[in-house]
Amino acid sequence: MTEAEKQLLEDLYPRLQNWWRVYHDRPQRNISIQYLVEVVLREYKIKTDFSQDYSGTTDRTIMVAPDVKDADFLCMCWRELATPGTENLTVGTHGMKVKQAKAIIMLHVFGPPFAVKKAARNIWRIKEAKARQWTDDALIFFALRVQFMEKVLRRKNLTFSD
Repeated sequence: MTEAEKQLLEDLYPRLQNWWRVYHDRPQRNISIQYLVEVVLREYKIKTDFSQDYSGTTDRTIMVAPDVKDADFLCMCWRELATPGTENLTVGTHGMKVKQAKAIIMLHVFGPPFAVKKAARNIWRIKEAKARQWTDDALIFFALRVQFMEKVLRRKNLTFSD
């Protein structure tokens, strides 16, 4: 993997995490309002008890609101990866097809940590080393596709919400 490809993946990972947060966060039932308020206050470091000293540092970071527009843009890019007639084209250098790359991206973002390995072993009948190569190829392909779509939108002076 070249340095440019590594940089592409480093830039893509935070956006994939944001995509997961937007589309994976679901309301949980049977949780008391008081508990939710306590969690939010703790996360945002708001003082509630002025008798304690809050000047010390904590290891918690302030939660950042997810970027819904970027998540929608990534979802649109993922949907447009495989158009009719291009699903069977080969991506990367390891013999993976576009529709397999699309499935790997979805499993990588939304599935449990072992989902890609399990799919590689049971569905595509490939070994773990090749599955890692396929995952890298799929994510690089997706990052390039996202960059291309961003350039197209910039060229037309549009934003995704337009």
